[in-house]
Amino acid sequence: MTYKKTQVYLGFFIIINSKKMNLTKKVYELYLENNQRICIDSRSKKIKNSIFFAIKGERFNGNDFIKDALRNGAKLIITDEKTQKNKSIILVEDSLQTLQNIAEMHRSKFNIPIIAITGSNGKTTTKDILHHLIKSTYNTCSTKGNLNNHIGVPLTILSLKKKHTAAIIEMGANHIGEIKQLCKIAQPTHGIITNIGSAHIGEFGGIKNIKKAKNELFDHLKKTDGVIIYNEEDPILQSLVNNYKKISTYKIPRYDKETTLKTKLEKYTCTPFISIYTANNNRKITTKILGKHNINNLVSAIKIAELLKVDNEKIVDCLKQFQLKNNRSEFICTKHNEVILDAYNANPNSMSSGIINFLEINRFLKNKQQLFILGDMLELGENEVDYHQDIINLLKKKNVKDCILIGDIFEKTKTCKSYTKVKSTERCKEILRKKNIKNTSIFIKGSRKLTLESCIDFL
Repeated sequence: MTYKKTQVYLGFFIIINSKKMNLTKKVYELYLENNQRICIDSRSKKIKNSIFFAIKGERFNGNDFIKDALRNGAKLIITDEKTQKNKSIILVEDSLQTLQNIAEMHRSKFNIPIIAITGSNGKTTTKDILHHLIKSTYNTCSTKGNLNNHIGVPLTILSLKKKHTAAIIEMGANHIGEIKQLCKIAQPTHGIITNIGSAHIGEFGGIKNIKKAKNELFDHLKKTDGVIIYNEEDPILQSLVNNYKKISTYKIPRYDKETTLKTKLEKYTCTPFISIYTANNNRKITTKILGKHNINNLVSAIKIAELLKVDNEKIVDCLKQFQLKNNRSEFICTKHNEVILDAYNANPNSMSSGIINFLEINRFLKNKQQLFILGDMLELGENEVDYHQDIINLLKKKNVKDCILIGDIFEKTKTCKSYTKVKSTERCKEILRKKNIKNTSIFIKGSRKLTLESCIDFL
């Protein structure tokens, strides 16, 4: 790839002919010289002395914030738009592509396990549990927050340092071809698809396309002789694996309400936290992970940790300590109520399983009175109202009496008179403030955009 005219840092900046130098390689060298400090947000506290990549998105253009980045202390700027002449600016053809290219170059320097995680539900929870399990043995780099897309994955790869001995890369997607691209950058050695469901179904255009998109991870691993991890009892995942030999499988233990060890089979209980009872050594593994819907995330993380030869005693000890945070199945005891906060994201599968799980574990909670606070599920396409009506029908079937529904889509559903509909989270908080709710078990779930976690202050 060549460019007619570029500016490249060499002590300070000089103009050179790109035919004499590979620009990507030079940017990569600058990245290493700059102690791997990269930033894409001019407002970030980490902007000082960093390389600022001016990236264009659907709702923003990083090139508009170059002056802010320089003012706030960025050392270098990577931009794909002609801007003011400045010795600290490098002009490239495509800032995002440059970021991805240097990430791919950086990945090639590491010979360590790189575990890729994708799926419709449970990606982040599985990643968080796995990170906690393997950090006892490996110096682990893993995806932070929601950096799981075409920008986030390169940033995670570029955060790899010599000290790291393993990496966990979460891969999200909302269109076909995205995971293929992320695999090209991250080059995973191991990979798991947690499940295939209806997340982002509106953007994909149907479940068939979701299946095709997620399978891009398995396709990559087959081509590169990587290890595929999957639930062998999931027929969809089984069909994607076909006859590939380099696999590691797991099964979900059977659910049991009994809390005794008298069984010849693996089983688990939720009271309300998950405990796994092992048949082979007659042992109970206790966790602080809440709810049946998390059992696949938990068991798959254990399987991968075992595959990476993490000592069993370390796994057990880590599980006793680990707690989910960041709005994912968080168990919060406020001054007056018990709250299960699962407001990181929502789709029909995760919403329905979350409701059922909450109803099942309510008997183990102190407060038997229930309240559901549910927000719109976004990115579901033309059938979005039908999906939301299905949730309403589930609530009715389960005899749920008290529910606050938030958002324009829930507004279009047919509900019981006892259910309250509001347009916004702010309006919901006004209602909660007036009700002064006490001695209640509360389930909160909705898409990230609604920021339902802000309701906690009023409970």
